[in-house]
Amino acid sequence: MAEKHWLIWDGECGLCSSSAHAIRRRDAERKLQICSYQNCPRPPMTDERLKRCSRELLLVTPEGQAVWGSRAVITALALTGSSAWRLLLWPPIVWLMMAGYWLVARNRGLLSKLFFGGRECGLDNRYPEVD
Repeated sequence: MAEKHWLIWDGECGLCSSSAHAIRRRDAERKLQICSYQNCPRPPMTDERLKRCSRELLLVTPEGQAVWGSRAVITALALTGSSAWRLLLWPPIVWLMMAGYWLVARNRGLLSKLFFGGRECGLDNRYPEVD
C-alpha cells in the first residue's frame, strides 16, 4: 500500500474539527491520515509548518509536498472521491473558493462558536484526533 497523504488541522477549533470529521466520513478508502497539528508527528510536521498550521489547513503528500488552505481542501476532496473537486479548479470558482477560505480561516473562532455546538477555538474541543 502506498503511503498516505496527511491532512493536518487545528485541534482547538470546532469548525476545523467538524470539517476533519466530515472528510474522514468521505474517505472510505482511508487515503488520508488525519490529525491535529498539535499532535502531529515529525515528519511530516516541521518547525516551519507548525508556525503556519494554526492559520491554515495543511495537506502533505506522500512525497513531502505541502499543500495549504483552499488547495488542501480541493486535494482532500479529490482524494476522497468527490465529484465536485474538478469544478472547484475552474476560474473564477477557484478564486471565490480561495477568497472564501481566507475569510472563514480568519473568522473561524466566531464561526465555530456560532455554528459548531457553541465551541469556540481553544475551548471544549482540545486536540481531538480523527484517526
